[in-house]
Amino acid sequence: IEGSYYTNDTLDQRSHLTAAFRKDLAEQIELVKQAQEQLSKEQEAVKGTEIQRIYINVPFKEKNEAKELGAKWDKENKSWYINSEDKEKFSKWLDQPAKQDLNQDQALNKAQNRTYLYVPLQDKDAVKELGGRYDVDLQVWYTTNKDTSGFSQWLDRPSVPTPEEAFSNHLRENNIVVEAGHPKFDGKAHRLANEQSDSKNVMYQAYMNHGGVPSGRITNFSRDGVPEKWIYPMEYIQKEQMAQRVDQAKYGADYKAEPKLSLPVFSHDKSGQVKDSQEIDKSEIYDKTAERAKALFSISPIADSSQDYLSRKGVTANNLVRVVPPKEALPPELSKDIAIANDWKEAKAMRENNPENKMIAQAGSLIVPQFKNGDLRSFETIGYQGAKYALKDGEKVGLSLQIGEITNGKPFIIAEGYATGATLHEQANKIPSVIAFGKGGLATIAQDYRDKYPDSPIYLAADNDLKNEIKTDW
Repeated sequence: IEGSYYTNDTLDQRSHLTAAFRKDLAEQIELVKQAQEQLSKEQEAVKGTEIQRIYINVPFKEKNEAKELGAKWDKENKSWYINSEDKEKFSKWLDQPAKQDLNQDQALNKAQNRTYLYVPLQDKDAVKELGGRYDVDLQVWYTTNKDTSGFSQWLDRPSVPTPEEAFSNHLRENNIVVEAGHPKFDGKAHRLANEQSDSKNVMYQAYMNHGGVPSGRITNFSRDGVPEKWIYPMEYIQKEQMAQRVDQAKYGADYKAEPKLSLPVFSHDKSGQVKDSQEIDKSEIYDKTAERAKALFSISPIADSSQDYLSRKGVTANNLVRVVPPKEALPPELSKDIAIANDWKEAKAMRENNPENKMIAQAGSLIVPQFKNGDLRSFETIGYQGAKYALKDGEKVGLSLQIGEITNGKPFIIAEGYATGATLHEQANKIPSVIAFGKGGLATIAQDYRDKYPDSPIYLAADNDLKNEIKTDW
């Protein structure tokens, strides 16, 4: 019998069971209805008292103040927020929208009313006159005009030659035949021929310089035989940097295109780098070295102007440069990672017998700190005779030291070497000075600071190496 209990009892008994079942079922349905009505009432009540999350724009130096007042940190959106009922005491941070790292969905939502533009640096004034706007956080130009015909030349992604293509073009411009499979960026010597010649009298070596700028050397023995140095044009680096920032603005901060160029300066993340596999493998070593550098730096006193190197160069420490203390000043808890020698002979002996791979420093040497994105990552030491040493196992790319505060729109200097940068800062009315470190450091740091301060005049104080012999690993 459909809808009833089934037994082997009589029909009357079965009818009785069916009626009981239906009564029980009706009661259960009624209870479910009552529960649903109660749940709806509770949800409606909660809905009326729901607290809205409001994001606030808190400068880094004010984060502790906001935290004490009750602001909370959203790890996913990387922004401080409050509840809607607390707006009054957080009014000072409600004037501007909170700065956030955009994920892909947020970037796409933001892009709905924007057309992002691929604008090279030399075109920024023209775009600005047409009504283009600049997003300081994303470092890209855009327009909100529905009619984008006036911006047509900046709508498409620019074509940027790879290092191989750029080097090939340079060879051909010098009437050198580029064979299939060339050029090879492997650091080895390769031979090519001049046009209308069967003899391979041209030798070249090309280096990708992962973490730096691609370069090469060409020696044409059929001509003067003098080596010519080639460097991947900064114009191409700037274009690719700009294009990748626009790509990330259009498609989200996590967007990663297949890079045409293996340079670390193209990404728009916080580190500012795109690392190859070798760089990734070294990241833990770099981090460990950075921690040791911070530890030694923290116990080292500010250098006095009478210190030998500073005195000879006629500059001060600018409250930045420090001096390695005597070994007695090294706390016991740091001795497992750091060793200090009192003279160069002892330092040499320590380095030759260093099974624990400690950081070896010589007392009295200058410590010139090297920062990346405000974080101390390494340092350079300068000995009594002025010899400079990079920190073993330390990071080498994108490092700098800033003397003085920089304001967008006001000029500053980028120099090679502390003495040069400090001299210019101290002798030129305290104009801010940035010291660039490492191979290709001047170009990398210059581009980084140009992106940060687009309206500031930048003066480069480069070393005059024109007559110096090229030092390579060839």
